[in-house]
Amino acid sequence: MTQSAVSQTVKRLEGELGIRLLSRSTRSLTPTAAGEQLLATLVPNLTELDAKLAELERLREEPGGRLRVTCGKHAADTLV
Repeated sequence: MTQSAVSQTVKRLEGELGIRLLSRSTRSLTPTAAGEQLLATLVPNLTELDAKLAELERLREEPGGRLRVTCGKHAADTLV
């Protein structure tokens, strides 16, 4: 994400919540008390989400689904 997209997303979130999450100046950006509280609440959930997504990626590495083989009767009797 670009810096401007992150800024707009945070601004929109602040508008929806009706509270400032970041204190902005020309030289610094620091979280407010509400911003720190929100971050402390979200970090465990984001960590759990990352773990669940990693589990799903492991499923992609394993073959799955139905395998259909078309062959003649002799090959089926001999090999399958």
